[in-house]
This record gives sequence, C-alpha cells and structure tokens, in this order.
Amino acid sequence: MKIMEHLNRLDNLIVENTAPPTTSKLRNYLSAIIEQAETEGDLPDAMARKDAEHAQTVAALQAENAMLKKKVAEDSFWEDLKKEEENYQAILRSKMLNHNV
Repeated sequence: MKIMEHLNRLDNLIVENTAPPTTSKLRNYLSAIIEQAETEGDLPDAMARKDAEHAQTVAALQAENAMLKKKVAEDSFWEDLKKEEENYQAILRSKMLNHNV
C-alpha cells in the first residue's frame, strides 16, 4: 500500500474507534501528516526536473569544454607552425649569409 492509502485507512480507524474530543485531536494531527505526505509526494517529480536541468547544463558545459579544447589545440598548432616558419626563415637567412661570404 502507498503511504496515502495507509494514512486514509488510519483516518477511518480513528473515526470508527474513538470518541470526541479524541477523534478531532487525532484527525487534526493526522491531517497535518497527510498534508506533509502530499507535499513530499511532489518531491520526486521536482527532483526529476532538477536532474534533467542539471543534465542539460552538464551537456552544455561539456560541449563548451570540447570546443575550448579544440580551440586551444588549434591555437597551439598555429603557434607551433609559426615557430617552425620562424626557424625555417632563420635557417634560410643563415644559409644565405654563409653563401654570400
């Protein structure tokens, strides 16, 4: 049985097996518990929505991270290529100077 079914059954037992003012006191106390159980019954749905939001955020951040890693790799490639070209130009200048001497 679900919690709400148990609480409703308890409410019926209170009505059937108690006399006033005990009945009203127990039912008032039970109604607060029922209200809390109904509120907490919504928690799994709220948590599922939050989990879905978090999953979307994580996916977006992972995509951004992959893009940034790619950009860093590309920037590194171009920097390495530029250094290689500078080294090549230095070698050419050196050979030209040695050849002219």
